[in-house]
Amino acid sequence: MYIPRLNRVDDPETIRKFVSDVGFATIVTSGDAGLKVSHLPVLYVASPGEGVINGHMAKGNDHWKAFDGLAESVAIFQGPDAYVSPEWYETRPAVPTWNYAVVHMRGTVEAIHDEEWLVQHVDELVDFH
Repeated sequence: MYIPRLNRVDDPETIRKFVSDVGFATIVTSGDAGLKVSHLPVLYVASPGEGVINGHMAKGNDHWKAFDGLAESVAIFQGPDAYVSPEWYETRPAVPTWNYAVVHMRGTVEAIHDEEWLVQHVDELVDFH
């Protein structure tokens, strides 16, 4: 994704806060059957490195079968967006644009099949959302 230098945010704390505040991601995974896309409530969990996100996907959604801990996925967190009119600029020429806030997190995804972990995680999701 093209991000103009002046609009790019690299601060890990700003990104963590954005992801935590949004708490909802579009998960995209490519596999033998093509692209899988799911929308999930998630929680950001601080950990060594860049942190992780935890979510819950129903077993009825076969997307989870692609989560083998090896295949890369992208989680897209979308925030507010708005049209910016060229009429608002003081200098000319000006063009219309669209301002938006979004974070893409890339990495491998692993399915967790531990009932105790699942109950605790779903409780945390409910409390947050």
